[in-house]
Order: sequence, then C-alpha cells, then structure tokens
Amino acid sequence: MPFHLTSWLRAHRYALAAAGIILIAVAVRVALVALGWPGTDSDDATMGLMAKHILTQGEHPIFFWGQAYMGTIEAYLGALMFAFLGVSEFALKCGLIILYAAFMMVMYLLLTRLFSQKWALVGLLLLAGSTDDMLYHQLQAYGGYLETIFFGALLTFLATRIACHPQPGGVRNSEPGAKPPGDLAQRSSRHRLLLFAAWGITAGLALYSDPLVLPFVGLSGLLIALTQWRAVRGWLGIVALASLLVGVSPWFIYIATAHSPGAAQSFLRPVKSSSTTTAQTGPSLGERLAEQAMGTIFIAIPNNTGVNALCPVASNDAWPPSQWISRRVTGCMVARGTWGSGIIALLITALMLEGSTFWRSWRRGAGKWSSAEHMRAAISGGRLVAVGAPAATVLLFALSSSSGTAPWIYSRYIISLAIALPVAVAVLWQHAPRFALPLWHPVQWQRMSVALLSGFLAFALALGVAGTFTEAHAAYKKTQQQMALVHWLENTNHTRFYSNFWTCMRAIFQSDEHLTCSIITDQLTIAPNRYAPYDATVAAAHPTLYLFPTDTVMARDFPAYAARQGWHLTTTTLEFDEPYVAYEVHTS
Repeated sequence: MPFHLTSWLRAHRYALAAAGIILIAVAVRVALVALGWPGTDSDDATMGLMAKHILTQGEHPIFFWGQAYMGTIEAYLGALMFAFLGVSEFALKCGLIILYAAFMMVMYLLLTRLFSQKWALVGLLLLAGSTDDMLYHQLQAYGGYLETIFFGALLTFLATRIACHPQPGGVRNSEPGAKPPGDLAQRSSRHRLLLFAAWGITAGLALYSDPLVLPFVGLSGLLIALTQWRAVRGWLGIVALASLLVGVSPWFIYIATAHSPGAAQSFLRPVKSSSTTTAQTGPSLGERLAEQAMGTIFIAIPNNTGVNALCPVASNDAWPPSQWISRRVTGCMVARGTWGSGIIALLITALMLEGSTFWRSWRRGAGKWSSAEHMRAAISGGRLVAVGAPAATVLLFALSSSSGTAPWIYSRYIISLAIALPVAVAVLWQHAPRFALPLWHPVQWQRMSVALLSGFLAFALALGVAGTFTEAHAAYKKTQQQMALVHWLENTNHTRFYSNFWTCMRAIFQSDEHLTCSIITDQLTIAPNRYAPYDATVAAAHPTLYLFPTDTVMARDFPAYAARQGWHLTTTTLEFDEPYVAYEVHTS
C-alpha cells in the first residue's frame, strides 16, 4: 500500500501542487474577507440585495438592477452562499472566492495545455499573489470582472482543445494506420461535438455576463475557424452557433419580457456626450489620445500587474499628472510608467514570437499539415488568443475616454491581463533559444533573465498581498462605523429616509432591509432607485430625514432648497465612517 501511495503521489504531484497553491490563494482571500477587507459599497451591496431576493423572495434577476447589461452570476452565487452561511458581506464575498478558485483551476488546465505542468505551477504562483487594487476587484461584487477572466480563460482552453483535434479528412486521419477504429472514431466525434457545444455555451454566457469578454470570444472563434474550417462549415459550426444563442438567451428573455420596448437601449445605444461645449473647447484629439495613453501606461496597467506594491501611491496623487508634485510621487510615477511600458513590450514580444510561429505553419496550408504541425499551430494559436485578447482589451481601453478621465477607477476594465501575464512570460521562456547570443551558454542566460522576471513579478504580487493585510484593520473599523450609522437610523426611528446613492444601497444591505431610502441627486431631485419597490416604500412612509455626507453638493445646497419650500430644518452633525449632516424637515 505505501508503494502504491508513493506511486500515486508521484504521478499526480503537479496536480496536487496546483491544488495546494489554489487552496492557499483561496485561504488568503477568505482570511482578508473575514478580517473585514475590503468592506462594501453601494454597488457591492446591490449585488448582495439581489442575492438575498433570489433566496428569500424567489426573484430571478437577469441583469444587474437598473441596467440592461451585466449578468447576475455573482448574485446567484451569493444566494447559494447565503443559503449556507446566512445573509452577510462575508457570505457574498465567499461566492466571489468560489469564482476565483474556478478561474485558477481553468488557468492550470490552460497553462498545462499551452506549455507544461511545471509552467502551469509558475503561472498559478503569479496569479495567487495580487496587489490591493487587484484583490479589491476580486473581492467586490461589482459583476462581470471575475467572470471576464474566468470565461476568457475557459474560452481559450476550449478553443485550444478544439484546434488540437485533427480535421475530418485531414492529413493526420488519412495517414496509413492513423485512422481510428469505428468505436474510437465515434468517441472522438462525440468529444468534438461536446467541445463545440461547450465553447458556444461559454461564449454566450460570457457575452451575457459582460461585453468585456468580446475579444476572447472573437479571437477564440477565429482560432477555431482557422484550424477547423471543415468542421465549422458543417454541422459542428451550427452546433456552436446554436449553443452560443442558448448561452446568451437571458438577454433575449429580458428583451421579450421587459416592460418597455426600449429596455435594451442602454446596452445597444452608444453613450453620447453630455455637453457639446466641452467637446468644442476641450483638448485636441492629439492631446486626448496622449492623456489616454498616459492613463493606460502609468495607471491602469500597473494597477493590474502589481507595481503599486513596490511603490505605493494614492489614487488622488497618481492622477491627473498635475498632481505629480512631490519627489516621492514623481519617482513612483516614473517607476509605474517604466513598468507599464515594459508590460506592453512583453505583450508585443510574445505576440510577435507566437505570431511568427503560427504564420510559418499557416503558410503551408491547414490541409497540408502533418500531425505535429497541426498540434504546433493549435498550441501557438492558443497562446496568441491568451495574450492577444487582453492586449486588444488594453488597446480598446486606451482608445476610450475612461483611460484619460479616471484611469484608476476604470483600470478594472483590463483585468484580463491576469490571463496574459503568465502566458507571455512562458512564451519568452519557450522562445529563449531564438535569442542566442555569442556568449557562454546563451540559452541559459536568456532563460535566467525570464526566471528573474518571473521571480520579480511573484515577489511584487506577494508583497501586495502582505500589504493588503495591513489595511484590513482600517477596513474593519470603517465597516463598524458604517454599522453605527445604521444603528443610529434605526434607534431614531428614521427607517425611511433620503440620501445619496453611495449611502442608500449600502445602508439597505447592511441593515438587512430594515432601512429603506430613496436616492437624491446633486440637483436635489429623486433619482429612480435601481430597485423600484424601494422608492414606493419610501414614498408611502413620507419620511422627513435627509442624510448626506458633508462634503457633497446636496449637503451644501439643501438648506437653501428647504427655505424655498418653506420648510423648517433641524440639523444634526454626525461622525461615522465619514462626516454626515442630517436634516430633519418640519413642514408646519
């Protein structure tokens, strides 16, 4: 028995090591959540409220409340966790951790398929670490971001598996003795059918979940078409398309059942500028593109790849560039710019190396490939998808206004760099012999450089995890202060009130819906709540309390507004997670 156990452990050592890395990464995230980091906000709380309604009221939301896009997978995972752990921030984030663990497992399979089990372990080590900004978007239920990397990795894996299959009637099948027996051929056909169906459903679910995954859908589909054209033209292509429509069917159901014919307009209609004057008097196209490139290189890419752990800088100091005043901030921004440029160079180099490999195979023609050439082209194509889709996302982000206006906030849009980074580093390792120089042991020198790069990345990301734990106590204290505000509202019998969005939804969730509020805009008008019944509940109660953070426009302008309405006010200043001012209205 010990001999068999030893043999089994030796045979499965890589899978066991991968499981160990994933478990440690999961344990780190569970520990952070248990310590109260990163807390919650109104977007995260909205997902929690959706999860609660799924569990307790039998609701089945298709999209994030108040939107006609962004799926609700995180809400359903949260509902599952609520069923076992009760309704809480901790349980909601446990659903996210399950999704993260699933992503890690898929990445192990993908990296094993594209490289080797050893490189898969290296990739998992890189993905297990994270900076505070990366961890924040893994542990906040904002919807779509964890799904993007999970579905992106799964689409790449499935497309690579499909591409590796010999085409019907291809060289590999026509070689003497290569054609499998009837039962084996039948099993192979069923396997291909399942893979095409799985890719289609995954692509559909991914698009339903978040349009950010579109580059993965497009490039993985292109890889399948280039390597499996005969199958794509036939009934397997129909199966893939039908499966894709099944995956994206929640969106069609939403359109068919929506109360308004224009329910999907927020997804289909391009965003229009809110001010024509700004467009006329603002910076030129060249200045905007330069600013967007800087936002991408100096802010977004470093935030998603780990440099902030090495030289921490606050978001307000990092952007806009006019804030780069102190010597320390300037030094950090130089480091961030160098890092961001280096990551871009890494992606471009990996794409060029694998692109040339794929092109050399493609020039021979897919119909003339030998078995080895077909496999080489499929693997190279999978690497191109894994690096190319995130690179395309970065390019689209750099061309969008978000990268110039608020790159720190919107850096989460390029979260798919988590897939590209380990693949790009492994590509450099694989192609090191092509850069041989007339030095002693040139390949070893080249690979040593790649190993040092991998080690440096792993160190930075591990440092980021350690640094995040130091923030946990402050996050816990902030949550306790937020709960103190909830208790004050309950104890003063102000369970129905008006406030801004960032107070409203969070207070509703943290109070387990004992509190309800309607949202007031900067213009002191009532904004439609993401969940309409909340507005009806508040309107029926005729609340008299208006609660605002003191640094908001609403807090400043409300006394004058109340005077115009002929209202008398009782003003109370409160200090919780931030300063608040509470206005109690007396109409007589």
